[in-house]
Amino acid sequence: MTPETEQRRAQLRTSFRRRRRFHWSVNIALVVAVLAFIVATPDSTGSVQGVAFEIVAALLLAAIGVTFFVWRCPACSSYLGRSLSPRECPRCGARLADDGAAELDPSDG
Repeated sequence: MTPETEQRRAQLRTSFRRRRRFHWSVNIALVVAVLAFIVATPDSTGSVQGVAFEIVAALLLAAIGVTFFVWRCPACSSYLGRSLSPRECPRCGARLADDGAAELDPSDG
């Protein structure tokens, strides 16, 4: 394996780690915000009403948007799907996660 290839793989893994961290941060923030609005709602049934509902809906749409635009392969920019931590891109096969095992490249012979 050439140094350029290994450097590119390291860049892809670093980019993916950043994207995954951001993706998780947004989703955790969404869950915390929704729970906070549910707890803070004066309605005894626990339902989210009025302005709180609009804010939760806006946060949900924002999370969906972030997921759609950020949760992409750093190599080919295709959507990574529903997997929370894919090891490789389903479209181009780029290795995204370093699982500690030696990566085998069929072109290395």
